[in-house]
Amino acid sequence: MELARQGELLRGAGEGLRRVPELTEAMRLALAAIEIAGCRPLSEQRFRFPGDNGEYEVSAVVLQRLIRKGLIEVMGLGPAVYRVTKLGRLARSMR
Repeated sequence: MELARQGELLRGAGEGLRRVPELTEAMRLALAAIEIAGCRPLSEQRFRFPGDNGEYEVSAVVLQRLIRKGLIEVMGLGPAVYRVTKLGRLARSMR
């Protein structure tokens, strides 16, 4: 099965057709960090990516963008736990 290209449409459950959004590098790193966190709060995690000199911390602005585009969901409150959606996984897998 061939993967869809960035910008193509994805049919979501009960959502109709949705366009797969283009991701910035910050959004791509944030999605990777959320998947690595594995349903644990981001505030308890420190991330290092290959080739990066310091620790990576997910910015609140990037989290808001990802939520607005439907790429992640907030699963809990205090401290918040995030989960990458099907659309988020698809967008991350495309270049």
